[in-house]
Amino acid sequence: MNAWSKIYAFSYTRYFCWAFIAALWAATLSVTAGERRPRQPSTKVHLHFDSAIAKRYRTILTKEAALGSNFEDHLRVAVWGCGTSCMYWAVIDLSNGQIWTSPMDACAQPRIDQEGDIHWLDIETDAPLIRTYSCIPRECTDDASLMFKTYLWADGRAILVSSGCTPSK
Repeated sequence: MNAWSKIYAFSYTRYFCWAFIAALWAATLSVTAGERRPRQPSTKVHLHFDSAIAKRYRTILTKEAALGSNFEDHLRVAVWGCGTSCMYWAVIDLSNGQIWTSPMDACAQPRIDQEGDIHWLDIETDAPLIRTYSCIPRECTDDASLMFKTYLWADGRAILVSSGCTPSK
């Protein structure tokens, strides 16, 4: 092993060590969304872990379901990290145990409000709408912009209804 090989091996080892530590830290963050009128379910519902994502994250989904509804009086929107700048979110129907999981957002970025609070997604209280935020895409011209996607919750699934750029604050 020559001197250059040792230098490259050290650099890669250090890089992977920091990446692993960052991934562990991000995985420990459990972010709950939209704490609007949380309500305990009257009876414990049996959750249906039908998708691969739901099976993989059954612990966080079970804990979120136990917190009660935060959307549309019988639904729970759960958000959790899956790595650096990565997030999943799901909608849990507390009346029948069905779980709808979102596709992974590999470049999630939170919106920060005037008070400095972080919002990984926003839940509308007057309509069944969920808005997620992503990293700045090339389509956004303003450097302080975020990409947003707005979903309408209907018929047991989230339907993408709009997307665009928005200021981060």
